[in-house]
Amino acid sequence: MFRDVSKAFLFMAMRKDAIAAGEAQNLLREVDQTGEHHTTPEEAFTSFIFDFVSERVAEAQIHSMAALSS
Repeated sequence: MFRDVSKAFLFMAMRKDAIAAGEAQNLLREVDQTGEHHTTPEEAFTSFIFDFVSERVAEAQIHSMAALSS
């Protein structure tokens, strides 16, 4: 499910010219790789932060953060 949400947000960002297609593809690949080891949705969590600034497209950002270990 998170992949679908990520894909939708990345598509929206590309439509607003906030991110290039290649960068969006790389981020989606990271999402896929990050989730490969999860066998159930309950085990998954995200390390991505989406910053939506629809009025200021140039300031919108998508950050990939290092996963925190407990």
